[in-house]
This record gives sequence, structure tokens and C-alpha cells, in this order.
Amino acid sequence: MLGYLEQGLCMSTACALAGVGRRTVYSWLGSDARFAQRVAAARAQPIARAELMLQRIIESGDARAVMWYLERACPAYRVPRDAAPASESYVVELEVVQAPEVALDDLLRGE
Repeated sequence: MLGYLEQGLCMSTACALAGVGRRTVYSWLGSDARFAQRVAAARAQPIARAELMLQRIIESGDARAVMWYLERACPAYRVPRDAAPASESYVVELEVVQAPEVALDDLLRGE
């Protein structure tokens, strides 16, 4: 089941493919801290891959990806729902900075 979660499948599908009932898994999550940690780590892997992919797309200069990210990460960039369509064009300038290389396992261990 953990392997399916690492691939990005939802809990229901991972349970079904592994032949384990969802209620059983949720019971284990509530009673076994080590299992809960392993499930959390498995579920974090596809999210981490997606974030890295988004970062690479942003670094490539894709302005749509930049705006998509900014609109979600920073409220100041969100366009009000009742705003009229803009007639002006905008220029986005990016500064690429190097992020530290950290393994997901190290982050989960707090290193």
C-alpha cells in the first residue's frame, strides 16, 4: 500500500490494490505512530516530486507557471473575482536562486 501511495495514488485506490480495507488502515494510523509516519512520508513523495517539477518549470521562465504559483502562494497576487479584465500587459522578471539540496528523508527526520 505504501508503494502505491508513493506513486501518488489516493488512499482508497492504494488500499484496494493492496487488498487492505480503508477502515483497517485508518485504524492502524490511529494506533501505530510508526505506521502513520511511514504513510505520511509515502504521501509526501508525489507532492515533493510535483513541487520540484513546478520549480523547474518556473526556473525555465514559464510566466504562466510563475503567476499560477504566486496567485496561490501570496494573496497580494490574487486577482479579485469581481475585477474587470486587464487591458494592460505585464512583464514578470525572475531571479533564479539556488535552493539547498536536501533529501526528503532528512527533512522528515528533522536534519
